[in-house]
Amino acid sequence: MAIQLATLNIQFIEGDDTNDTILAMEKILECAANDADVEDVQISYVEKDRVISVGIFFDSDSRLSFLEAGIALGNCKKECMDSDLVRCLSFWNSVNAIDGTTIASPI
Repeated sequence: MAIQLATLNIQFIEGDDTNDTILAMEKILECAANDADVEDVQISYVEKDRVISVGIFFDSDSRLSFLEAGIALGNCKKECMDSDLVRCLSFWNSVNAIDGTTIASPI
């Protein structure tokens, strides 16, 4: 069993990445993941790229586990888009190893 992270990445438009906005977005993403019955979520912010990421752990040997992670990320994206906190430059999904190495990403 190999554990990986299905990740939703959200890049802020320059100037929209204030500390208050980042903290509020973290809360929205955590609540959205919890609403999708995710118990363990990883949220990170990379200041130089203005990217906040929410990662959902899944078993890479289980298609069902991957599907469940994708559903949770869809809920996170919906809640983010429904909020009036931020204008985003882009959204993208990726699959990452536990150490943060990108396994698959469109960018």
